[in-house]
Amino acid sequence: MQLGCHVSISGKIFRSIDRAKALGCTAMQIFSHNPRGWKVSPLLDDDVRIFRVRLKESGLYPLVVHTSYLINLASPDDDLFEKSIDSFQVDLERARRLGADFMVTHLGSHKGRGAEYGIKRVTGALNLIFSRTGAANVRILLENTAGSGSMIGSDLCQIEEIINGVKENSTLGLCFDTCHGFASGYDFRDVDSLDSLVLKIDRLLGLDRLFLLHLNDSKGDLGSRIDRHEHIGKGKIGIEGFRILVNHDSLKHIPMILETPKESDEDDIKNISVVRSLRTENVTPRKVGV
Repeated sequence: MQLGCHVSISGKIFRSIDRAKALGCTAMQIFSHNPRGWKVSPLLDDDVRIFRVRLKESGLYPLVVHTSYLINLASPDDDLFEKSIDSFQVDLERARRLGADFMVTHLGSHKGRGAEYGIKRVTGALNLIFSRTGAANVRILLENTAGSGSMIGSDLCQIEEIINGVKENSTLGLCFDTCHGFASGYDFRDVDSLDSLVLKIDRLLGLDRLFLLHLNDSKGDLGSRIDRHEHIGKGKIGIEGFRILVNHDSLKHIPMILETPKESDEDDIKNISVVRSLRTENVTPRKVGV
């Protein structure tokens, strides 16, 4: 079972690997820099070398890098749009240097201009990025959103439209966040509902584009559009909902990353333990890189 959580990179970035192992992770997610600031300190060659050596020795898979929170590829503001594209390219290059398997990104907000405008904006941004960077050796995963405000990506049809609109889309995939999906109206708390969701993902995108699950319970109700994560089993999805999800035949090979609330390392350790306890069998992980 490839399961981990989002890990701090404070101090030296390679120390995140030690933290992940100490928490009991077999997968990990990081930011490659402060996600709330535009200024990015360069990655030092020695730090990258140590990071990659420790990553290989650790056996952690996958390594997921999450993009900056400031990036808004759907923005109608041209200055922010260009700044977001540049920042995305920086994050992608840093993910490549670190040996990441996946880079997860939010799609951004159309700021009241409408979903159709936002979809075209994101599609144009990704086409421009790929024309500048060439073929990526890091798979880029588009994350679904809770649907609050004018955010793009709460409806999986929007993600389908974006992927289909990108010319070189072979390295694009989906990261499905359970809190976001539930808050946007996708129910998967019973077998039939989860089957319906899996079939919808397969019909719209193909299950071969689903590479990562963000496991988070939800403080908000189904369809509330409230993006508030909760500990596994403590929210509106509930423990049985996650038991069904982590044992589904089409999902149990997909790597899972927790982004649950954290006041101390014990919170991560506890959530990892809860998820592992829900599995009814051991399975061989399917490696799903580019």
